[in-house]
Amino acid sequence: MKISPKYFPALLLILACFIRLVYFYQFQGNPFFGHLPEFWDQTLYHKGAQAFIEGDPFARAPGEPNQQSPFYQYFLGIVYFFFGVELTAAWIVQLILGVVSTFLVYAIAGRYINQGPAFMAAVMFTFYGGNWFYECTLYRATLVTLLILSTCLLLLRFAERPSIVLLIGSALSLSFLTQARTNLLLFVPFALAYLWRKVFSLSSTGKKWLAGYLVIFFLASLPLLFWVKQIHGNWGPYDQTGGENLYLANSPDYSVRSVVHDKEYRSLLESERLGTLPALRLILKDVTERPLDVTKVYLNKIYYYFNNYEVPTTHNYYLSSELSPVLKWGSIPFGVIATLGIIGFFWSWKNWKRLTLLHAFFLGNLLAYLPFFIFSRYRLSMVPFLCIFSAFSLQIIFQRFRENDLRSLSLIMMSVLTLGWFLKTAPLPEGKIRILDYINLSSAYLNNHKPDDDGRAYSYLERSWELSRSLPADLRKSKIIRRALSHFYLKESNSFRHQGDTVHEEFALRRAMFFDFSSSPLHERYSRSLTNKGEPKKALLEALIGLTLNPNSF
Repeated sequence: MKISPKYFPALLLILACFIRLVYFYQFQGNPFFGHLPEFWDQTLYHKGAQAFIEGDPFARAPGEPNQQSPFYQYFLGIVYFFFGVELTAAWIVQLILGVVSTFLVYAIAGRYINQGPAFMAAVMFTFYGGNWFYECTLYRATLVTLLILSTCLLLLRFAERPSIVLLIGSALSLSFLTQARTNLLLFVPFALAYLWRKVFSLSSTGKKWLAGYLVIFFLASLPLLFWVKQIHGNWGPYDQTGGENLYLANSPDYSVRSVVHDKEYRSLLESERLGTLPALRLILKDVTERPLDVTKVYLNKIYYYFNNYEVPTTHNYYLSSELSPVLKWGSIPFGVIATLGIIGFFWSWKNWKRLTLLHAFFLGNLLAYLPFFIFSRYRLSMVPFLCIFSAFSLQIIFQRFRENDLRSLSLIMMSVLTLGWFLKTAPLPEGKIRILDYINLSSAYLNNHKPDDDGRAYSYLERSWELSRSLPADLRKSKIIRRALSHFYLKESNSFRHQGDTVHEEFALRRAMFFDFSSSPLHERYSRSLTNKGEPKKALLEALIGLTLNPNSF
């Protein structure tokens, strides 16, 4: 049955809302639904947004270094101002942004391909699970994706029909995009080159359009530039997270599959914070001294950037799919989109005989993130363009099939299968789910103020221990797991203390010390417990052990 194009927008709205409603319903059983662990970037954004609505114009997160761009904190602050300081409000707003992004994909695709393939591109974007997964986290990825799409569409519209309104909208969107993430400044030369060819160089008023565009872009960027000056005491980029990670991500010894803080990296941290310029000098030194090794690192980065595996940071896609099964059965694998998208990129270049703004944004996304670690959330803004190029590939395949062009069809299918095999899932050395992922989820269950979830917390620690035992000795993280188990039993002892159950409190404390005997605070805590029980000799012994471990602990 052929569907009329006039129904495409309504169908997209239904599909985009339906799949997100399913995910949102299932996500409510996830401990991260209403809990943010301390020391995560998400918590920094949350605290900064709270500070903003409480009267701090700089949206400073109390007790945090505030090294990231505050743009996302201001966005969250606006959400909290209108809907209250609730994580649920942030999830719903970002899910709505995902729906809006779906329509932007459809609108952009419609300028390059027919309505049918454009609809297919938007459907593929809708059913990529990474979108909904990160829409329910306090990361910048969802907002950045929306800004990249709006920037692309406004550039296209301004180039087609220049006007004051589109000039302002395009310049503001580009400015907001660069403020959201500093590395996205790379899109500025792409945008200006495109507009120079389409508008700024083609008419007597072109230079005036250029001047107006630059003025608006600069004025829109000023507030956050002043924020940088006020917070950090010097002019600089919006993100000032230091050069250590930049150096590590470009080191010739970087494995790409995991982040290993080697001796050289730790020595940098122990000496002083490494600035961006010193890090760039070290990278340049490595490039000149070990060019082949650096080239190999970047080839690996490109491969794993397009690989099907969803590389985790704090949240693990595959572990979350156990709690939200729609991530497993309702999502198009990234490898499918990447395979068809890469083929569509080159095939469209050949067919159109030119590079377009779509190609520029594809390359811009790739180049903007390659210098950093390869995480799945960093490639989220690439997904819309992969979907558009994927739809183009499917259109070509369908055309060749209708024309019964077996030679071309065979060549295309061989390319798809070969590239698909090349980009098949290549997980981390620990597998799809890391030991740290189990520990993070366990910690969330333990600290979400729901005592009934403590059993689940322990079960994930057990799984982390089982995974560790199955790995080679150099990949095991026994010390981290033991500390996590110790923390679990310490929390249990606190719960028993509040209940007045001294027997189980003592048992839990002894278990906590068994897993982390070198912790002086644990011995001090056990000493106080024994004192309260009327066992001064044992209490004194524990106090002495604690003092031996750390003379300044009491």
